[in-house]
Amino acid sequence: MKKLVAIILARKGSKGVPNKNVKLLNGKPLISWTIESAIKSKSISKIVISTDDPKIAEICKLYQLEVDSLRPANLSNDKASSDSVVLYELKKLSQEFSDVILLQPTSPFRTHVDIEKSVNEYFLKKYKSMVSVKDTSKNVFWCFTLNENGSLKSIGGLENMPKRRQDFPKTYELNGAIKISNINMFLKKETFLTDFTMPYIMDEISSLDVDNLDDFETAENFFKIKG
Repeated sequence: MKKLVAIILARKGSKGVPNKNVKLLNGKPLISWTIESAIKSKSISKIVISTDDPKIAEICKLYQLEVDSLRPANLSNDKASSDSVVLYELKKLSQEFSDVILLQPTSPFRTHVDIEKSVNEYFLKKYKSMVSVKDTSKNVFWCFTLNENGSLKSIGGLENMPKRRQDFPKTYELNGAIKISNINMFLKKETFLTDFTMPYIMDEISSLDVDNLDDFETAENFFKIKG
């Protein structure tokens, strides 16, 4: 039987906005929007909050969620990747879970509907890995890096660049809202992104990643529009 565990990563430190995950957004701590969406999702069997912040642990108690132990310091700094923290949390779990879904707390407009739709497709089509994406604002063929001599270097390759805008292929970018994987595969690959990863496409508003003060202002305006 397939059993899905949700992991929400929420560390205390943030360079852009101090204590970002507990900062109020439309009257609630930012992390609460993700916790509530996870609780509403019937596909999720267990919710794990990984944090080094006692304030976040207290917020979790309001939702009858317990933080068993605070995340160690070596996994709570800027150098620690989200994949390394997921790996740490999975190794602490029992063997009863078959799959994992990672929900970042900075995606307040990713609802339980998005979670259910992505999970249902993931299981129905027997995927091994799925991540949420959105349309890119700029096509990758318009993007460049610099060569060692300072000249422009096309990321997509000048030889592959279409002559007409309408001939450009559709491109997508990760929005971070949802990542799903078979646990055994994740333990082996230590990443959600593999050659078999499938997309779950989300719109621009649902994809909003609240990472700085401008994002908070944008999110507050979205809530006002929604009423």
